[in-house]
Amino acid sequence: MRTRGIIITGKSFLTKNQTSLDLSGGIDENSLRRYLVYWDEIHYVDPSLFGGLNKSDSNYKLLFDEKILKSIIIDFPKEITPLSPIGLASRELAQMDYYNQINNSNQEVLFSIAQSGNILKLPSNNKNEKINTLELSIENYLPIPVNCSFDKVLEFKEKRSSELFAFRDRINELKITLEKENYSKDSLIRLKEKIHKNLLDIHKVMDENKFQKILSTMKTYLNLEDSKAVNVLLPLIGEITGNKLELPSGYGGVAGLIINAAINLSIKKQTKLEGLPKETQDFAYLYYMEKLEKK
Repeated sequence: MRTRGIIITGKSFLTKNQTSLDLSGGIDENSLRRYLVYWDEIHYVDPSLFGGLNKSDSNYKLLFDEKILKSIIIDFPKEITPLSPIGLASRELAQMDYYNQINNSNQEVLFSIAQSGNILKLPSNNKNEKINTLELSIENYLPIPVNCSFDKVLEFKEKRSSELFAFRDRINELKITLEKENYSKDSLIRLKEKIHKNLLDIHKVMDENKFQKILSTMKTYLNLEDSKAVNVLLPLIGEITGNKLELPSGYGGVAGLIINAAINLSIKKQTKLEGLPKETQDFAYLYYMEKLEKK
């Protein structure tokens, strides 16, 4: 199976007293565990005005040593300051610049982008073409281990690779199914149910390893630009999404509250990324919301 990589960047956020910006970046520990479980390589990208990760930091040393984590610096003009309009957006701009570079030059690893927020944000201008994409949204159901060391996560990933690869296979199967353009509503519902089963398997093996978990949301966009699939999908989307899945009560309840866990499909317009091979646009985005699962 082709190696999967994720391109991430640091975050700038208000300090606790909300009087200034913290531009230190870094990677949240739970986010890093999420990347470790579902991706093979993690490339942390920072513009030159911030400086990247500290490779001697004990939190990252193991991952640097294992060549799982890489820190990449993208050069920005020296006159740009962190608090300027471009400076405040520079991390996302650097991330997209690197995404263009790496997917054009690397044939062995297929990279995705990690962003925060529930809307895919891509650099665009008025001339950028909008294309149809299929959004596969796994809502509040993707399991992530917490309160465990990174070496335990890597050990789990090695031992349970079959369950994790099966999940990847199902996402890829969706892409292949759409490319063939000979599918039906029933075939897509069956594929949705397979994805559901694969997620149940991952939940199960994490429970066997006695991991505490959080539930995450993942959104993946498949490019439908050159496909007739959009014309077939439009009348089916409502019925496929309306096909509710039975979720174990232990996975759907958090601190006594009900979580709306679901696997949904929808058609979305997205900006076409110029200069990228079509296959690199098929898995372009990950978004998550953390939810503590009741144990």
